[in-house]
Amino acid sequence: MLEIRLLGEQRVLGGPLSGPGQSSSRSFALLAYLILHSEIPQGRGHLAATFWPDSNEAQARTNLRRELHNLRIMLAEDPSLDVQAATLTWIDSPSCRVDVRFFETERRAALSAQSTGDTAGFLAHAEAAIGEYRGDLMPGSYEEWVLDEREPLLRACADLCDDTARVLRAAGDRRRASQFADRRIRLKPLEEVGYRVLMELQSEAGDRAAALNTYHRCAMLLERELGVSPDPATTLFIDRLLDREAAPARPDALIVARVEHKERAIGGLVGRGKELDLMFRHWQQAREG
Repeated sequence: MLEIRLLGEQRVLGGPLSGPGQSSSRSFALLAYLILHSEIPQGRGHLAATFWPDSNEAQARTNLRRELHNLRIMLAEDPSLDVQAATLTWIDSPSCRVDVRFFETERRAALSAQSTGDTAGFLAHAEAAIGEYRGDLMPGSYEEWVLDEREPLLRACADLCDDTARVLRAAGDRRRASQFADRRIRLKPLEEVGYRVLMELQSEAGDRAAALNTYHRCAMLLERELGVSPDPATTLFIDRLLDREAAPARPDALIVARVEHKERAIGGLVGRGKELDLMFRHWQQAREG
């Protein structure tokens, strides 16, 4: 069986050109385009113009025929690629497994199960879909049509992580819910809502130090990447956590978080970023003994 990977890498496994560097990057891009428009016949003229916009029509069609020849060798004449005189079409078949198609199939199954109240079915399909999403679509490729497809896939996986964490949280499984909340942060590291959900889960589980650590992680990233502080919804949560009457389980973590939080609350201390980083590293080393 052939296996095609478009998420987090660009590879065809199980074919005659499985080794690295054995297939043309343009042939692989053509393959990916057909897969991402699965079941929809693509006219040869349209494909030629899309992939060779700077060539005249005759030369573009010649280029397409060459890459199609390479593609058929790459796929070992797998029937998933339907070649007609005027069109090329990708048709899903049992002989070829494509990660992005598997992700979409499992995601739709998860949403369908969710709509009928089938919690077990939702979790099974959602976990399969999220597990298949190993990274961005076709990393290293920045063609416009790739970018148009990449962000919706990323958004879909992040949303599925949100739904999965919410279902597990409602079921009382905060440990697994936290795993999916953390995965969501790694997918969309600049969206604060993900950090807030993880902080809430960690706080509910009684791990206030972990919640404070998540806040620090959020604040540092926002400062480094965007030059901003966390928004009021995030700081309000940390204020409530710090001001609870119950004695904290980890006072050292509270000291670090309170100093860093107060520094940001007054608008930022000039030239103290390195000192705060050093203090936090020492605190981490102390935690680890």
